[in-house]
Amino acid sequence: MPFAKEYIRYNDAMARAMAAAAEMLDDGRRRKKSDTRVRDYMIFMSRSLMRSMEVSAFAANEIPVNDREIIDMPSFCEELTSQCDIASGGRAKIVFTETDGEPFVSCLQSLRYIFLGQMRKILLNSEDRRNTFVIRSYRKDESLYFDMEAQDRHDFPESGRVQPPEVMNRCPDEMCTLLAERIGAELILKENGFTLCIPPCDFRGDVSMHSEDISPEGSHFSPYSIMLADMDPGE
Repeated sequence: MPFAKEYIRYNDAMARAMAAAAEMLDDGRRRKKSDTRVRDYMIFMSRSLMRSMEVSAFAANEIPVNDREIIDMPSFCEELTSQCDIASGGRAKIVFTETDGEPFVSCLQSLRYIFLGQMRKILLNSEDRRNTFVIRSYRKDESLYFDMEAQDRHDFPESGRVQPPEVMNRCPDEMCTLLAERIGAELILKENGFTLCIPPCDFRGDVSMHSEDISPEGSHFSPYSIMLADMDPGE
């Protein structure tokens, strides 16, 4: 498996983090102190592990047919706008300038991680980890297109500069491209965003209607929280 080493390394890191946190918690208990830093650290490390595990799993495996679903465009736009704002603490603002109102067929979870992976890459290189993303969706030759463009300045590290060890920080473009390929889409990367082309799909066959909401609002481990919550400088 292409990302087996990443998986093993982060499992090891998680085990060490949990052990250290347990010691801190026990020490705090003995002193009769409640230390929220322990909880926050465990959540931070869990998100870091889940970013690599979730995205690597999606990129490394074919998307089963029954994971493709009919997605309601207005609901997807509303979810992306509200959840990005909540999870990022207002750092990721989404503006839709044009939307195609028709439903479409794809893998919703993969789509989330493609958008969030590129947003995370840009936010990590934006001033104060903030940016506004303008998105439009439209149809051309029966294919559905999404264009996303960051509006504010962001400077990517110079080539050769040491990057954070986490896979989604180190090679977000490669991961998002793999995700797009797994759902039969084409991802065209640009300096300030991307274009995603989703080819037409026959609604007949083994395709489910999407009706389930994402993790509850405010969840520490929804796709949005996993990808956008830990954005403080130095993380």
